Amino acid sequence: VIIPTASDKVDLKEAPSELRPYRFANLSILHTTDREEADSDKFVAPLKEATGVWFVGGQQHRIANAYLGTAVEREVYEVLKRGGVVSGTSAGAAIQSRVMIAGGNPKPEIATGFDLLPGAIIDQHFTQRKRQPRLKAALQQHPDLLGIGIDEDTAIAVIGDVSEVMGRNSVHVYGGEQEVKAFSAGKQFDLKKRTSVDQK
Repeated sequence: VIIPTASDKVDLKEAPSELRPYRFANLSILHTTDREEADSDKFVAPLKEATGVWFVGGQQHRIANAYLGTAVEREVYEVLKRGGVVSGTSAGAAIQSRVMIAGGNPKPEIATGFDLLPGAIIDQHFTQRKRQPRLKAALQQHPDLLGIGIDEDTAIAVIGDVSEVMGRNSVHVYGGEQEVKAFSAGKQFDLKKRTSVDQK
């Protein structure tokens, strides 16, 4: 299931460019700005069968405004519970933490996102758009959370408490106000222990 709601140019006919090289057995594109529709059984039916969900980039507040607290949010959690994958780019990454950075720099605008990665705040385009100050400021407001700054052309794959970095650049992990470490491709870190994982 592809959810393009964050974008200002929603395409309901085909997958975004980053997914077009891949083949899918079945593909559904879900988009609405009507919260009543987002709460309907008919609208969320594709999510009940999905093994993967992809959130397109854009403005993360559009995803939150449309789906937070609706059947869409609940069914996305169910995808994870049954072993599926939930992912996204840019806004699709930012929406995955409950404490969500919705904009601003260096002073962050804090809003509410999904709780797909509990205990964390996610920021994106991190080094390229010089977002270190706003993530640190967000962590000053929420010192109990782990800050994860993801560079462009870079991703993290999370399985349980372990996150592995993929891509060309780095992921910057902050505990409280202090940077813990920058992790490059192939490196793993424990989200709860906030330490690197020794790979054998």
